[in-house]
Amino acid sequence: MTRSTTFVAFCFTLLLLAIAGEPSVAGGDEKTIVGRWDFVSYNGVLAKDNAVYFRFNKDGTFTSSGVFANSEGKYKFLSNKVIEFDEPGILYGRRKNEIKYRIEKDNLIFTIPPILGNGAADMVFKRVDSGK
Repeated sequence: MTRSTTFVAFCFTLLLLAIAGEPSVAGGDEKTIVGRWDFVSYNGVLAKDNAVYFRFNKDGTFTSSGVFANSEGKYKFLSNKVIEFDEPGILYGRRKNEIKYRIEKDNLIFTIPPILGNGAADMVFKRVDSGK
């Protein structure tokens, strides 16, 4: 290949990547998230205990333990660092929530949308085990 042919092929590849957009899961988050994550803080306020946690499984299911309730359901990654939770509704049916997330080293951070006029808040979880 000549230099000009190589350059044209390179530019074409970049164009295809730009048209395709962002992949649905960047950086292998589907593997990184597997395991148990204990609640650490909400908007900078430290948790008093580790009663709240998420456990993500390889098969796309999760369990969570909360102060008032426990839950089981499915999760999947959407584009733009968004994870969708699908779990039983409080009274009936199903409930689906889309939450922005990021993983920084051993921290899983959910950005909770604004509630009742308050700004968005970060909910931080720390990795306890990798689920292996």
